[in-house]
Amino acid sequence: MEDWRGLPPLPLVTNGGFDAGTTGWTLSNGAQLTQAVVGGRLQLTATVATGNQSYQVISGLTVGASYQLTGTAKKLSANLTSARVAVYDTAPAIVNLGNAAISGTLNVEVTGSVTFVAPADGEVTIAMPLVGPTAIGLLAEFDNISLVKL
Repeated sequence: MEDWRGLPPLPLVTNGGFDAGTTGWTLSNGAQLTQAVVGGRLQLTATVATGNQSYQVISGLTVGASYQLTGTAKKLSANLTSARVAVYDTAPAIVNLGNAAISGTLNVEVTGSVTFVAPADGEVTIAMPLVGPTAIGLLAEFDNISLVKL
């Protein structure tokens, strides 16, 4: 959607294409999770089964307005249960606004989008959580993460 001058909207996600490495993205379990940009994509590698995600908090959204999250996910290890791009309400509790959002498939790049309404505090968390039944070798990659107001 264009603004009143006919220009495309400014990106709401910082470094969603990972052109600036991992700038703008935070690890939730840094001792058990690594992130690196490989071939222009963010690769996450985890050594524990849960609590692993790279995330970014987005604030200043227009309360009640519709937004669209778009991204690409790809599972690179068979023991990875879930590799996804999701959007959560950051207050008062974590609520998955994106209803599982964009889920990756083993060795297949999946691009998708999810639409949601901005919560009452105008703040959401864009996250890429990794979940698996074991603690060894959880690996996935992500790219082209964007958020636009509709």
